[in-house]
Amino acid sequence: MINLIIDGKNVTAKKDTAVLEAARAAGINIPTLCAHESVSRSGACRLCVVEIKKGNRTRIVTSCLYNVEEGLIVDTKSERVAKCPPPGDGIVAGALPRIRSPTKTGQRAWC
Repeated sequence: MINLIIDGKNVTAKKDTAVLEAARAAGINIPTLCAHESVSRSGACRLCVVEIKKGNRTRIVTSCLYNVEEGLIVDTKSERVAKCPPPGDGIVAGALPRIRSPTKTGQRAWC
């Protein structure tokens, strides 16, 4: 079994379990769109992004694709997660007016 922390809660999960599944089993809600049992997970909707910390390194990952690791710290509500573009932003970006400030290149950046 793998031990990790999700939103300050100690969680135990089987090896090769996605962070999303471990969170759900622990009663922690992570919103999803494309992560459904009837379709294969692709991480394309980016709705389930979380911030992970492993050692001194932090990064944003899709929880439906990232597997649990021993000692992993997961934050589902960090400031970095909150700043991620809304779901579908990349899918319909060309169809909507720009609401956010553009990056230096004029493109929206993923968190």
